[in-house]
Amino acid sequence: MTRPDTRNTNAVNRSPRPSLPPHAMSARKAWVAAAHAREAMQSRIVSAFGRDIAGAGPGPTDFDLQMFARLAVAERRLKRGVGRAKVLWPCVGTPAPFNRATLPDQGERP
Repeated sequence: MTRPDTRNTNAVNRSPRPSLPPHAMSARKAWVAAAHAREAMQSRIVSAFGRDIAGAGPGPTDFDLQMFARLAVAERRLKRGVGRAKVLWPCVGTPAPFNRATLPDQGERP
């Protein structure tokens, strides 16, 4: 079953904006999950350093630090994947929008 193209409304100006396609949303969700996992490991490392400084326990283990590094690398790769996810607009066959940067300034001759 295909999902119809739904539109979200912006609460500020109530203008409709197209939703992201499913592949872009799944890439974004994976990136957000990786960021949460990295933040949880970061919190665990910070609390271990705090216990070590207070003399209440050992610092973070080598495994904790290696896992943090792996999670950070995975998060970065997923973020790049989100950027590469193609957003297909409804009017794919229409020409590109007008680009003022390619035009000469007023008063100049091409």
